Amino acid sequence: MTTREGAVISAYTGILVCNDFSPVHEYIEEIIGRPVFTHEIPSLETEIKEKSKAEFERIINNIGIDEGRDAVFRRCICDYGNNPQIDMAIEEMSELTKALLKWRRAEGAGLTAARNCIVDELADVRIMARQMEILFQCEDEVERMIDFKVQRQADRMDKWEAEHGEN
Repeated sequence: MTTREGAVISAYTGILVCNDFSPVHEYIEEIIGRPVFTHEIPSLETEIKEKSKAEFERIINNIGIDEGRDAVFRRCICDYGNNPQIDMAIEEMSELTKALLKWRRAEGAGLTAARNCIVDELADVRIMARQMEILFQCEDEVERMIDFKVQRQADRMDKWEAEHGEN
């Protein structure tokens, strides 16, 4: 379970499932949209539950799927070894690059076939990316980096719109 998943589950249920309350508090502030003092949390219980429900349900619905997948991914790493799985990740990313280039050149009915190839290669890349998270034990760090990069991009777009006006 990622730190974020633990924070969501804790916020929704009111039961702390994390080792640290800080991520839960940060998540509550995120969904409420403002700084929240800890003494306010009980009075916000309904709103917290309401705003975290969709993400909570997604997590709960995927728990069995993710655990089963991760077990297979761990087995791949153990059975095939670290370096072969790293090589496979590189190979799958290369195949996705090739599929994207084919799609750019495709026309007519070829677009459907090229798109299907992209879907297949995206699945392979996601599988290998997850194996790399497991191998390098960096799932939480990757999640934090994704959050940081998404926010940075949103800030860039907001700044651009402020400078150039919305189109």
